[in-house]
Amino acid sequence: MSRDEEESTEPAVAALRRRLDELASAVDGLRADFDAHRAALRYEVVTSRLAVTDPDGFERIVLVADVGHGSVAVNGRSVGAGSTIELFANDVEGRAHIGVALTEAGDVVSVLELLAGTPVRLWIGPDDQDGAPVL
Repeated sequence: MSRDEEESTEPAVAALRRRLDELASAVDGLRADFDAHRAALRYEVVTSRLAVTDPDGFERIVLVADVGHGSVAVNGRSVGAGSTIELFANDVEGRAHIGVALTEAGDVVSVLELLAGTPVRLWIGPDDQDGAPVL
């Protein structure tokens, strides 16, 4: 390469080196941001729905928080239909409504519940269709 050719390529090489330095700096910044987010996730995860799945994708545990409602459901599989136990809390006209519900094939079959300011109620269906407390 002649001296004239070297002199004409020097600005381009210098510009490429500057650009590479800028990119390296940007990657370092992204790496630091990623590390900070990863550390934060070890401390706290904020979401409105979280599903813990079996290896085949079955949602074994589901946590849900919505306006005025929160629940943790643990699902079991059966041939033809699943069963679930759900721990729930609802806001009902300024009062807490909390309880545990058992479901079979999507139908509620038993509930232990408390609406703030009222007695605890245990409902075991379907023989208790009038809603009267069993205990």
